[in-house]
Amino acid sequence: MYASFDNYGCWSVEPSVTFRPVCYAGVSVGIFYSRPFVADYSFNGVTSDNRLRWSVEDVESIGEIFAFRSSLSLFTPPVLLGSDKEYALYLTVSPGATVPFVADRRVVIDYYPNQAGAWTAIHQESIKNRGARKVFWHIRTALTLEVDEHLAFLLAYTCSDFDPYASFRNLVWEGRCFEAKKHRLSHMVSIGIGIRF
Repeated sequence: MYASFDNYGCWSVEPSVTFRPVCYAGVSVGIFYSRPFVADYSFNGVTSDNRLRWSVEDVESIGEIFAFRSSLSLFTPPVLLGSDKEYALYLTVSPGATVPFVADRRVVIDYYPNQAGAWTAIHQESIKNRGARKVFWHIRTALTLEVDEHLAFLLAYTCSDFDPYASFRNLVWEGRCFEAKKHRLSHMVSIGIGIRF
């Protein structure tokens, strides 16, 4: 299980399992959930004729991602520590892919009369993103401290082209596009804990 923070200002959790048929290689699969700490975009405004105000019904869900993650895990030989060699320290390199469960997301926009005290929506419009990427690559490097061959503590760094806003980037409404910061690469720092069977 990993808990992470990235350069988009998103936090994430990732429960996963690793099948390790040989000593220095394995395959990992997991579920990745990510959400922004604080939104850095505006999703409200006034129509071009100034008659109506509009806002997104569930703005908190923008940038929220559920995805499937898989990777090939490669392990270095462990360095044994402690008087009884009960600690093992090793590196793991894991190239892999992230696949969002829903690539193109939909948002609902509420329209209100553009006047003071009017908070009842008189119209709703649903719009859907088009053309979002469906697969992102990543590579993770983790330093693992294993205790008594059962409990593992991990510190990891992940580099990826993952974009948490990819499912919304091509939305167009009221003549404007969705705008949020976009980085060439995503950089993520994680801490983790695992149990070895």
